[in-house]
Amino acid sequence: MKRITLKILIAFVLSFITATLIPRIFILLFIDPDNNEVITETSFFIGTILTSALALLLYSIAMNYLIVKRIKSLSIATKEVAKGNYDSSIDPIGNDEITGLENNFNLMALELTSNEYLNKAFVRNFSHELKTPISAIKGYAELLSQNDLDPKTKQDYLDIIMTEASRLSNLSSSMLQLSLLDSKTVINKQE
Repeated sequence: MKRITLKILIAFVLSFITATLIPRIFILLFIDPDNNEVITETSFFIGTILTSALALLLYSIAMNYLIVKRIKSLSIATKEVAKGNYDSSIDPIGNDEITGLENNFNLMALELTSNEYLNKAFVRNFSHELKTPISAIKGYAELLSQNDLDPKTKQDYLDIIMTEASRLSNLSSSMLQLSLLDSKTVINKQE
């Protein structure tokens, strides 16, 4: 938080200096009382109010640019990612803590995109691996339903069906293991 804090302090000091100089220059240019009379006149009070208002305005503008707009854009991008739009990214501005957050957000969105592609590829491959033994079992079961097969052919078909059923069982076990591994949480040991 050192960099953003420094920016906030610099923005405050610059806006305060600017806001205090402008009314004083205005008073010196348009009102020419001697120094003793300035304190007692209402123009000094008006100058003080103008100074405070201008300082707050400049400070608000600086904070809006330095922090608020950047956090709003980060919030909008976060909502897009929550909707499933992982292509959302932010153009980092500057070199402070919010820039680090913006860079981390972009990295997160990139990783989520990569995971989404991996998940889709996995589902396609798994679907294919699941469909193949089911189709084989169905086809050979239909062939077995015919009564005109000799015993050796029937046994060959039954062996193929058992092999494909074992393949399905192994596939199911592998999916269960993957699911268990995916759901496990790594807990760090404290020493």
